[in-house]
Amino acid sequence: MIEMYPMAITASLSYFRSPNPLLRRNVIILLAEILIYTQNSDSDSLVEETLAEVVAGMVSLLRDQDRDVRRTAAEHLGRVMLIGMTK
Repeated sequence: MIEMYPMAITASLSYFRSPNPLLRRNVIILLAEILIYTQNSDSDSLVEETLAEVVAGMVSLLRDQDRDVRRTAAEHLGRVMLIGMTK
């Protein structure tokens, strides 16, 4: 199952642009949890470009029109940034 995570992350990136704010919010949470889980596993780490895409997407959502999306992006961005700093 862990082998599927990089593909799931890449496929989920498009949801940052969804017209549905609940979907944008949920994909932030999903990606943060996947990244944190895979960081603690012994499997290959994610490609740096993929992590950069996730971070860029979350940063763009800090300006989202929906307050809950902005709040969720801010909460999880710090967690994801810590992953990038440990790589």
